[in-house]
Amino acid sequence: MKITYRETFPDRGDKGISVQVKDQFGVKVVHPLCERAKLFARLAGTKTLTHNALTTIEALGYNIHAEQPVIETFTRI
Repeated sequence: MKITYRETFPDRGDKGISVQVKDQFGVKVVHPLCERAKLFARLAGTKTLTHNALTTIEALGYNIHAEQPVIETFTRI
């Protein structure tokens, strides 16, 4: 399975889905961002996309685009 990290998200003409990979309690989970990805999660009966679901989505010819994580800096007051 190949997940591409992009700064910008694909437009409607791209056959891909946009997701965000998060670390929750030491486990990597994939959250759907675009409507198409949310629809796949709903079809799978989950709130996040599992490895099996992502493999199936990729087999259907969709590209998986992940949002780059943003590191926020905080300034002390």
